[in-house]
Amino acid sequence: MPKDSFNREIDYLRMSITDRCNLRCVYCMPLEGLRFLPNAELIQPAEYEMVARAAVSVGFHKFRLTGGEPLLRLDIVEIVERLTRVPGVTGLALTTNALLLPELAEPLKRRGWAVSMCISTASIPRPSNARCDGAPSTKSGRASWRPKPRA
Repeated sequence: MPKDSFNREIDYLRMSITDRCNLRCVYCMPLEGLRFLPNAELIQPAEYEMVARAAVSVGFHKFRLTGGEPLLRLDIVEIVERLTRVPGVTGLALTTNALLLPELAEPLKRRGWAVSMCISTASIPRPSNARCDGAPSTKSGRASWRPKPRA
């Protein structure tokens, strides 16, 4: 079992599955200067499965999919399906802004997703000048963003 510098057992592994996001929060996705990997260069679902099998063999049992925004991956359902089938995986979680969850929740559930999610509050419009996307707020003070299409 892997251990950290405080000798605590570590049984979880975070996997970043995309560098893309459908929000432009100033703390992680500035409005300018971003270069994204082409889709063809992203790790493929079978490769995530291979990584999970290797990680399980050395003691990892829980996995968290992160990004960017993981739900932007067109093959997110396949990635989830492959990871949930790996013997020894006892937990699969997702960090998301949840903007695409209405269209993906049911397909993910059908593929074996045992729901554990961290939903970012940055995706919730706020009645203030603090904008997640770095753009000025509207007169009403409410954020006026629209989700960007899936990559």
